[in-house]
Amino acid sequence: MRQRYMIIKNEKNSELLIREFAELDKGLFSLLYEEIYDENKILAATQEGKESLISAILTNSFYPPRIYAEPIADEIAKMYQPDGKSSSELLFDDIDLFQKEADILPEITETGAEKLADKVDELLDDKPEADLQEIISDVKSDVKSDVKSDVEPDIEPNIEPDISAS
Repeated sequence: MRQRYMIIKNEKNSELLIREFAELDKGLFSLLYEEIYDENKILAATQEGKESLISAILTNSFYPPRIYAEPIADEIAKMYQPDGKSSSELLFDDIDLFQKEADILPEITETGAEKLADKVDELLDDKPEADLQEIISDVKSDVKSDVKSDVEPDIEPNIEPDISAS
């Protein structure tokens, strides 16, 4: 599915509008959502940097994937430059999103997968809590050493089991 984002500066009302569209049929886009921002807040976030601007545009109702939010923020920053445009349109294709995610997914070697399977088998065996903590830390270090990617994840996966029920 393709997504289109229209970004419009409404200087008359001191607002910034972002409209999100989705392609329902080839070439037919439907409005999904429109978010209106106070221009002063957007200007302040723009001056603080890209991360601040991304945080300012994300709301409970408008939360594009980060891979889309970054170019949206870049485009907004350009719009608020002295020679910036009053509107802009960005087009994204989910196929590109999936391809980029596939490119950055870590690869686990076959031997690494075998080691991981062995560690999981150990976890499934009845062990005292102290041994479980050691096995969990071994699994974490094995997984990290088998990751072949320069990209760091946004969040650390929580692979610790709840052993309090034992």
